[in-house]
Amino acid sequence: MEERGEVFQPISKELSKQQARRRVWLLCLIGFMDQFGVSMIITLMPKMVLSTGVSPFVAGLIGSLYGAVQVFSSPLMGKLGDTWGRKALLLISYLGPSLGYLALGLSPSIPVIVASRIHNGIVKHGLSTSKAYLADITPSRDHASTLGTFNAVSGLGFIVGPLLGGKMADTDPTFQLNMFTGALIYALNFLLILTFVPPSQNAVNPVPAKPNQKVRNPKLSCSPPTLFGPKADPWIRNLIFLRFLLTFATLLFRENFTIFMEQRFAVSYTTLGTILSFNGIVTTVAAATCGHVSGLYSSIPRHLLHATLLLTAAIFMATLAPSPALVTICLVPVGVATAHLRICVLSLMLLKGQEDQRGAIVGLGDSVASFSRMVGPSLVGLLQGGGVAMAGYAGSGLACVAAMAITVMFRGNM
Repeated sequence: MEERGEVFQPISKELSKQQARRRVWLLCLIGFMDQFGVSMIITLMPKMVLSTGVSPFVAGLIGSLYGAVQVFSSPLMGKLGDTWGRKALLLISYLGPSLGYLALGLSPSIPVIVASRIHNGIVKHGLSTSKAYLADITPSRDHASTLGTFNAVSGLGFIVGPLLGGKMADTDPTFQLNMFTGALIYALNFLLILTFVPPSQNAVNPVPAKPNQKVRNPKLSCSPPTLFGPKADPWIRNLIFLRFLLTFATLLFRENFTIFMEQRFAVSYTTLGTILSFNGIVTTVAAATCGHVSGLYSSIPRHLLHATLLLTAAIFMATLAPSPALVTICLVPVGVATAHLRICVLSLMLLKGQEDQRGAIVGLGDSVASFSRMVGPSLVGLLQGGGVAMAGYAGSGLACVAAMAITVMFRGNM
Protein backbone atom coordinates (compact mmCIF):
# COMPACT_ATOMS: atom_id res chain seq x y z
CA MET A 1 0.00 0.00 0.00
CA GLU A 2 1.17 3.52 -0.66
CA GLU A 3 1.04 4.55 3.00
CA ARG A 4 4.25 2.58 3.50
CA GLY A 5 5.99 4.26 0.57
CA GLU A 6 5.37 7.97 1.15
CA VAL A 7 8.34 10.30 1.49
CA PHE A 8 7.92 13.24 3.86
CA GLN A 9 9.82 16.47 4.17
CA PRO A 10 9.45 19.36 6.61
CA ILE A 11 7.85 22.47 5.10
CA SER A 12 10.04 24.53 7.41
CA LYS A 13 13.72 23.76 7.05
CA GLU A 14 14.19 24.97 10.62
CA LEU A 15 12.43 21.88 12.00
CA SER A 16 15.17 19.27 12.22
CA LYS A 17 14.73 15.68 13.33
CA GLN A 18 16.32 16.56 16.66
CA GLN A 19 13.88 19.42 17.20
CA ALA A 20 10.94 17.21 16.29
CA ARG A 21 12.19 14.54 18.72
CA ARG A 22 12.41 17.09 21.53
CA ARG A 23 8.85 18.20 20.85
CA VAL A 24 7.65 14.60 20.88
CA TRP A 25 9.19 13.93 24.29
CA LEU A 26 7.93 17.24 25.66
CA LEU A 27 4.39 16.31 24.63
CA CYS A 28 4.91 12.86 26.17
CA LEU A 29 5.79 14.56 29.47
CA ILE A 30 2.71 16.75 29.18
CA GLY A 31 0.58 13.68 28.42
CA PHE A 32 2.01 11.88 31.46
CA MET A 33 1.19 14.83 33.70
CA ASP A 34 -2.29 15.04 32.15
CA GLN A 35 -3.10 11.42 33.00
CA PHE A 36 -1.32 11.63 36.35
CA GLY A 37 -3.37 14.64 37.40
CA VAL A 38 -6.75 13.46 36.17
CA SER A 39 -6.36 9.91 37.56
CA MET A 40 -5.89 11.35 41.07
CA ILE A 41 -9.37 12.88 40.70
CA ILE A 42 -11.54 10.88 38.33
CA THR A 43 -11.24 7.58 40.22
CA LEU A 44 -12.55 9.33 43.36
CA MET A 45 -15.18 11.51 41.67
CA PRO A 46 -18.10 9.07 42.36
CA LYS A 47 -17.23 9.06 46.07
CA MET A 48 -17.02 12.84 46.08
CA VAL A 49 -20.44 13.18 44.44
CA LEU A 50 -22.06 10.65 46.81
CA SER A 51 -20.54 12.46 49.81
CA THR A 52 -22.82 15.42 49.03
CA GLY A 53 -25.85 13.27 49.86
CA VAL A 54 -27.30 12.63 46.39
CA SER A 55 -28.66 9.22 45.35
CA PRO A 56 -26.55 6.77 43.33
CA PHE A 57 -28.82 7.40 40.33
CA VAL A 58 -28.18 11.15 40.43
CA ALA A 59 -24.48 10.48 40.94
CA GLY A 60 -24.53 8.32 37.81
CA LEU A 61 -26.21 11.07 35.80
CA ILE A 62 -23.60 13.58 36.96
CA GLY A 63 -20.84 11.13 36.08
CA SER A 64 -22.17 10.80 32.53
CA LEU A 65 -22.21 14.56 31.91
CA TYR A 66 -18.56 14.74 30.89
CA GLY A 67 -18.87 12.02 28.24
CA ALA A 68 -22.15 13.43 26.95
CA VAL A 69 -20.63 16.89 26.44
CA GLN A 70 -17.51 15.46 24.78
CA VAL A 71 -19.62 13.68 22.17
CA PHE A 72 -20.30 17.12 20.69
CA SER A 73 -17.28 19.14 21.82
CA SER A 74 -14.53 16.77 20.60
CA PRO A 75 -14.96 17.28 16.82
CA LEU A 76 -15.71 20.98 17.24
CA MET A 77 -12.67 21.68 19.39
CA GLY A 78 -10.56 19.51 17.11
CA LYS A 79 -11.59 21.68 14.15
CA LEU A 80 -10.74 24.79 16.15
CA GLY A 81 -7.26 23.33 16.55
CA ASP A 82 -7.08 22.96 12.77
CA THR A 83 -7.98 26.61 12.24
CA TRP A 84 -6.44 28.35 15.28
CA GLY A 85 -3.42 26.09 15.62
CA ARG A 86 -2.63 23.30 18.08
CA LYS A 87 -0.83 25.46 20.63
CA ALA A 88 -3.82 27.73 21.23
CA LEU A 89 -6.10 24.75 21.81
CA LEU A 90 -3.53 23.06 24.06
CA LEU A 91 -3.39 26.18 26.23
CA ILE A 92 -7.19 26.20 26.54
CA SER A 93 -7.22 22.45 27.21
CA TYR A 94 -5.01 22.81 30.29
CA LEU A 95 -5.89 26.22 31.69
CA GLY A 96 -9.63 25.45 31.57
CA PRO A 97 -9.54 22.17 33.56
CA SER A 98 -7.06 23.72 36.01
CA LEU A 99 -9.64 26.37 36.87
CA GLY A 100 -12.38 23.71 37.01
CA TYR A 101 -10.49 21.54 39.50
CA LEU A 102 -9.61 24.63 41.54
CA ALA A 103 -13.31 25.51 41.78
CA LEU A 104 -14.09 21.96 42.93
CA GLY A 105 -11.48 22.21 45.65
CA LEU A 106 -12.84 25.53 46.90
CA SER A 107 -16.53 24.56 46.83
CA PRO A 108 -17.33 20.84 46.34
CA SER A 109 -21.11 21.33 46.08
CA ILE A 110 -23.47 19.75 43.56
CA PRO A 111 -23.94 22.92 41.44
CA VAL A 112 -20.17 23.41 41.25
CA ILE A 113 -19.58 19.72 40.46
CA VAL A 114 -22.17 19.81 37.64
CA ALA A 115 -20.77 23.05 36.23
CA SER A 116 -17.22 21.69 36.45
CA ARG A 117 -18.07 18.45 34.62
CA ILE A 118 -19.78 20.37 31.81
CA HIS A 119 -16.96 22.93 31.67
CA ASN A 120 -14.25 20.25 31.51
CA GLY A 121 -16.24 18.32 28.93
CA ILE A 122 -16.08 21.38 26.68
CA VAL A 123 -12.45 22.43 27.13
CA LYS A 124 -10.50 19.30 28.17
CA HIS A 125 -8.98 18.00 24.94
CA GLY A 126 -5.28 17.96 25.78
CA LEU A 127 -4.54 14.36 24.77
CA SER A 128 -6.39 14.46 21.44
CA THR A 129 -4.83 17.82 20.53
CA SER A 130 -1.39 16.47 21.44
CA LYS A 131 -1.93 13.54 19.07
CA ALA A 132 -2.90 15.91 16.26
CA TYR A 133 0.23 17.99 17.03
CA LEU A 134 2.39 14.84 16.87
CA ALA A 135 0.82 13.95 13.52
CA ASP A 136 1.77 17.44 12.28
CA ILE A 137 5.45 17.15 13.18
CA THR A 138 6.15 13.51 12.23
CA PRO A 139 6.00 11.68 8.88
CA SER A 140 3.06 9.33 8.33
CA ARG A 141 5.39 6.33 8.33
CA ASP A 142 6.34 7.26 11.93
CA HIS A 143 2.82 7.90 13.23
CA ALA A 144 2.38 4.43 14.77
CA SER A 145 5.71 4.59 16.59
CA THR A 146 5.24 8.17 17.79
CA LEU A 147 1.63 7.72 18.92
CA GLY A 148 2.55 4.43 20.58
CA THR A 149 5.28 6.13 22.59
CA PHE A 150 2.91 8.94 23.54
CA ASN A 151 0.20 6.52 24.68
CA ALA A 152 2.73 4.48 26.65
CA VAL A 153 4.22 7.44 28.52
CA SER A 154 0.78 8.96 29.11
CA GLY A 155 -0.51 5.63 30.38
CA LEU A 156 2.16 5.55 33.07
CA GLY A 157 0.45 8.54 34.63
CA PHE A 158 -2.78 6.59 34.95
CA ILE A 159 -0.94 3.80 36.75
CA VAL A 160 0.82 6.05 39.28
CA GLY A 161 -1.91 8.68 39.75
CA PRO A 162 -4.55 6.54 41.51
CA LEU A 163 -1.99 5.32 44.05
CA LEU A 164 -1.06 8.85 45.09
CA GLY A 165 -4.66 10.02 44.81
CA GLY A 166 -5.83 7.28 47.18
CA LYS A 167 -3.24 8.24 49.80
CA MET A 168 -4.26 11.90 49.50
CA ALA A 169 -7.91 10.97 49.99
CA ASP A 170 -7.02 8.98 53.11
CA THR A 171 -5.26 12.07 54.45
CA ASP A 172 -8.00 14.51 53.40
CA PRO A 173 -11.46 12.87 53.07
CA THR A 174 -12.89 16.14 51.69
CA PHE A 175 -10.89 15.52 48.47
CA GLN A 176 -9.69 19.12 48.45
CA LEU A 177 -6.04 18.05 48.40
CA ASN A 178 -6.70 15.94 45.29
CA MET A 179 -8.46 18.80 43.53
CA PHE A 180 -5.81 21.40 44.35
CA THR A 181 -3.00 19.04 43.27
CA GLY A 182 -4.78 18.26 40.00
CA ALA A 183 -5.32 21.98 39.37
CA LEU A 184 -1.62 22.63 40.02
CA ILE A 185 -0.50 19.87 37.63
CA TYR A 186 -2.72 21.19 34.84
CA ALA A 187 -1.47 24.72 35.49
CA LEU A 188 2.12 23.44 35.16
CA ASN A 189 1.19 21.87 31.82
CA PHE A 190 -0.24 25.22 30.73
CA LEU A 191 3.05 26.94 31.60
CA LEU A 192 5.11 24.24 29.84
CA ILE A 193 3.08 24.68 26.65
CA LEU A 194 3.14 28.47 26.85
CA THR A 195 6.92 28.52 27.34
CA PHE A 196 8.34 25.60 25.38
CA VAL A 197 5.81 24.33 22.81
CA PRO A 198 5.99 26.17 19.47
CA PRO A 199 3.12 26.26 16.95
CA SER A 200 2.84 23.08 14.88
CA GLN A 201 0.44 23.87 12.04
CA ASN A 202 1.57 22.08 8.86
CA ALA A 203 5.03 21.34 10.21
CA VAL A 204 5.38 18.45 7.78
CA ASN A 205 3.77 17.65 4.46
CA PRO A 206 3.75 14.59 2.19
CA VAL A 207 5.63 14.87 -1.09
CA PRO A 208 5.98 12.46 -3.97
CA ALA A 209 8.92 10.08 -4.02
CA LYS A 210 10.38 11.80 -7.09
CA PRO A 211 13.03 14.31 -6.00
CA ASN A 212 12.32 16.80 -8.81
CA GLN A 213 8.74 17.42 -7.69
CA LYS A 214 7.90 20.32 -5.41
CA VAL A 215 6.65 19.99 -1.86
CA ARG A 216 2.91 20.43 -1.64
CA ASN A 217 1.63 23.09 0.68
CA PRO A 218 -2.14 23.09 0.26
CA LYS A 219 -4.22 26.01 1.42
CA LEU A 220 -6.01 25.34 4.66
CA SER A 221 -9.68 24.48 4.43
CA CYS A 222 -12.18 25.59 7.06
CA SER A 223 -14.80 22.97 6.21
CA PRO A 224 -15.05 20.13 8.73
CA PRO A 225 -15.04 16.50 7.59
CA THR A 226 -18.56 15.25 6.90
CA LEU A 227 -19.73 11.71 7.59
CA PHE A 228 -23.00 11.81 5.62
CA GLY A 229 -24.28 13.42 2.46
CA PRO A 230 -22.82 13.83 -1.04
CA LYS A 231 -19.56 15.34 0.25
CA ALA A 232 -19.01 12.67 2.88
CA ASP A 233 -15.63 10.97 2.97
CA PRO A 234 -16.44 7.23 2.88
CA TRP A 235 -13.05 6.26 4.32
CA ILE A 236 -13.44 8.47 7.37
CA ARG A 237 -17.05 7.38 7.85
CA ASN A 238 -16.12 3.70 7.69
CA LEU A 239 -13.15 4.15 10.03
CA ILE A 240 -15.33 6.04 12.53
CA PHE A 241 -17.83 3.15 12.42
CA LEU A 242 -14.96 0.72 12.94
CA ARG A 243 -13.68 2.76 15.87
CA PHE A 244 -17.14 2.61 17.39
CA LEU A 245 -17.36 -1.19 17.08
CA LEU A 246 -13.93 -1.76 18.60
CA THR A 247 -14.38 0.77 21.40
CA PHE A 248 -17.79 -0.60 22.29
CA ALA A 249 -16.55 -4.21 22.22
CA THR A 250 -13.74 -3.40 24.64
CA LEU A 251 -15.99 -1.25 26.83
CA LEU A 252 -18.60 -4.00 27.26
CA PHE A 253 -15.89 -6.29 28.60
CA ARG A 254 -14.22 -3.71 30.85
CA GLU A 255 -17.41 -2.21 32.30
CA ASN A 256 -18.55 -5.70 33.29
CA PHE A 257 -15.15 -6.87 34.53
CA THR A 258 -15.41 -5.85 38.21
CA ILE A 259 -18.85 -7.42 38.71
CA PHE A 260 -17.80 -10.47 36.67
CA MET A 261 -14.78 -11.11 38.92
CA GLU A 262 -16.73 -10.47 42.14
CA GLN A 263 -19.70 -12.69 41.31
CA ARG A 264 -17.88 -15.53 39.56
CA PHE A 265 -14.74 -15.75 41.73
CA ALA A 266 -15.52 -13.61 44.84
CA VAL A 267 -12.14 -11.84 44.55
CA SER A 268 -11.23 -9.09 47.01
CA TYR A 269 -10.86 -5.43 46.00
CA THR A 270 -7.13 -5.71 46.64
CA THR A 271 -6.83 -8.62 44.24
CA LEU A 272 -9.00 -6.86 41.69
CA GLY A 273 -6.89 -3.70 41.95
CA THR A 274 -3.71 -5.72 41.44
CA ILE A 275 -5.15 -7.39 38.33
CA LEU A 276 -6.24 -4.05 36.87
CA SER A 277 -2.84 -2.48 37.58
CA PHE A 278 -1.16 -5.41 35.87
CA ASN A 279 -3.42 -4.94 32.85
CA GLY A 280 -2.51 -1.25 32.77
CA ILE A 281 1.19 -2.11 32.72
CA VAL A 282 0.66 -4.59 29.88
CA THR A 283 -1.25 -2.00 27.83
CA THR A 284 1.48 0.59 28.42
CA VAL A 285 4.27 -1.75 27.32
CA ALA A 286 2.24 -2.83 24.29
CA ALA A 287 1.71 0.79 23.25
CA ALA A 288 5.45 1.45 23.53
CA THR A 289 6.24 -1.43 21.17
CA CYS A 290 3.42 -0.79 18.68
CA GLY A 291 5.62 1.13 16.26
CA HIS A 292 8.16 -1.69 16.08
CA VAL A 293 5.46 -4.31 15.57
CA SER A 294 3.77 -2.18 12.92
CA GLY A 295 7.04 -2.08 10.98
CA LEU A 296 6.85 -5.87 10.60
CA TYR A 297 3.60 -5.59 8.64
CA SER A 298 3.31 -4.80 4.95
CA SER A 299 0.21 -2.70 5.60
CA ILE A 300 -1.66 -1.10 8.49
CA PRO A 301 -4.96 -2.91 7.65
CA ARG A 302 -3.29 -6.31 8.09
CA HIS A 303 -1.96 -5.20 11.47
CA LEU A 304 -5.43 -3.92 12.37
CA LEU A 305 -7.10 -7.20 11.37
CA HIS A 306 -4.71 -9.34 13.41
CA ALA A 307 -5.13 -7.12 16.47
CA THR A 308 -8.93 -7.33 16.13
CA LEU A 309 -8.86 -11.12 15.86
CA LEU A 310 -6.62 -11.24 18.92
CA LEU A 311 -9.09 -9.07 20.83
CA THR A 312 -12.01 -11.30 19.78
CA ALA A 313 -10.31 -14.46 20.99
CA ALA A 314 -8.90 -12.91 24.18
CA ILE A 315 -12.24 -11.50 25.40
CA PHE A 316 -13.97 -14.80 24.65
CA MET A 317 -11.35 -16.85 26.50
CA ALA A 318 -11.28 -14.45 29.46
CA THR A 319 -15.06 -14.79 29.78
CA LEU A 320 -14.79 -18.59 29.71
CA ALA A 321 -11.76 -18.80 32.04
CA PRO A 322 -12.42 -20.97 35.14
CA SER A 323 -10.08 -19.16 37.55
CA PRO A 324 -8.82 -15.63 38.33
CA ALA A 325 -5.30 -16.67 37.30
CA LEU A 326 -6.45 -17.70 33.82
CA VAL A 327 -8.51 -14.52 33.48
CA THR A 328 -5.37 -12.52 34.30
CA ILE A 329 -3.41 -14.41 31.65
CA CYS A 330 -6.12 -13.67 29.09
CA LEU A 331 -5.92 -9.97 29.98
CA VAL A 332 -2.43 -9.86 28.47
CA PRO A 333 -3.64 -10.26 24.85
CA VAL A 334 -6.62 -8.00 25.64
CA GLY A 335 -4.23 -5.24 26.69
CA VAL A 336 -1.91 -5.81 23.73
CA ALA A 337 -4.77 -5.83 21.22
CA THR A 338 -6.39 -2.73 22.72
CA ALA A 339 -3.16 -0.73 22.59
CA HIS A 340 -2.47 -1.69 18.97
CA LEU A 341 -6.05 -1.11 17.82
CA ARG A 342 -6.12 2.47 19.11
CA ILE A 343 -2.97 3.34 17.22
CA CYS A 344 -3.83 1.45 14.01
CA VAL A 345 -7.27 3.06 13.67
CA LEU A 346 -5.93 6.54 14.45
CA SER A 347 -3.02 6.09 12.00
CA LEU A 348 -5.45 5.10 9.23
CA MET A 349 -7.76 8.02 10.00
CA LEU A 350 -4.87 10.48 9.83
CA LEU A 351 -3.59 8.86 6.64
CA LYS A 352 -6.93 8.79 4.83
CA GLY A 353 -8.14 12.19 6.05
CA GLN A 354 -7.13 15.59 4.74
CA GLU A 355 -4.01 17.05 6.25
CA ASP A 356 -5.68 20.29 7.33
CA GLN A 357 -8.42 18.37 9.20
CA ARG A 358 -6.30 16.25 11.53
CA GLY A 359 -7.66 17.86 14.69
CA ALA A 360 -11.28 17.40 13.61
CA ILE A 361 -10.58 13.77 12.63
CA VAL A 362 -9.00 12.97 16.00
CA GLY A 363 -11.93 14.77 17.64
CA LEU A 364 -14.46 12.65 15.74
CA GLY A 365 -12.74 9.52 16.99
CA ASP A 366 -12.82 10.80 20.57
CA SER A 367 -16.49 11.72 20.14
CA VAL A 368 -17.29 8.12 19.23
CA ALA A 369 -15.35 6.89 22.26
CA SER A 370 -17.24 9.34 24.50
CA PHE A 371 -20.57 8.18 23.11
CA SER A 372 -19.60 4.57 23.82
CA ARG A 373 -18.64 5.43 27.41
CA MET A 374 -21.95 7.25 27.82
CA VAL A 375 -24.28 4.45 26.68
CA GLY A 376 -22.09 1.44 27.47
CA PRO A 377 -22.84 1.12 31.19
CA SER A 378 -26.60 1.04 30.54
CA LEU A 379 -26.21 -1.74 27.97
CA VAL A 380 -23.95 -3.69 30.30
CA GLY A 381 -26.65 -3.45 32.97
CA LEU A 382 -29.21 -4.89 30.57
CA LEU A 383 -26.89 -7.70 29.50
CA GLN A 384 -26.17 -8.64 33.11
CA GLY A 385 -29.82 -9.60 33.39
CA GLY A 386 -28.98 -12.58 31.20
CA GLY A 387 -25.98 -13.60 33.26
CA VAL A 388 -22.72 -12.13 34.44
CA ALA A 389 -20.87 -13.43 31.36
CA MET A 390 -23.23 -12.03 28.73
CA ALA A 391 -21.43 -8.69 28.38
CA GLY A 392 -18.14 -10.47 27.71
CA TYR A 393 -19.67 -12.64 25.01
CA ALA A 394 -21.33 -9.58 23.47
CA GLY A 395 -17.98 -7.75 23.42
CA SER A 396 -16.29 -10.68 21.72
CA GLY A 397 -19.12 -10.85 19.17
CA LEU A 398 -18.79 -7.15 18.35
CA ALA A 399 -15.04 -7.54 17.90
CA CYS A 400 -15.73 -10.41 15.50
CA VAL A 401 -18.10 -8.17 13.52
CA ALA A 402 -15.34 -5.54 13.41
CA ALA A 403 -12.90 -8.12 12.02
CA MET A 404 -15.36 -8.98 9.24
CA ALA A 405 -15.85 -5.27 8.52
CA ILE A 406 -12.07 -4.80 8.21
CA THR A 407 -11.87 -7.70 5.75
CA VAL A 408 -14.56 -6.10 3.58
CA MET A 409 -13.23 -2.53 3.86
CA PHE A 410 -9.65 -3.40 2.98
CA ARG A 411 -10.07 -6.36 0.65
CA GLY A 412 -7.18 -6.37 -1.78
CA ASN A 413 -5.06 -4.16 0.50
CA MET A 414 -3.95 -6.71 3.07
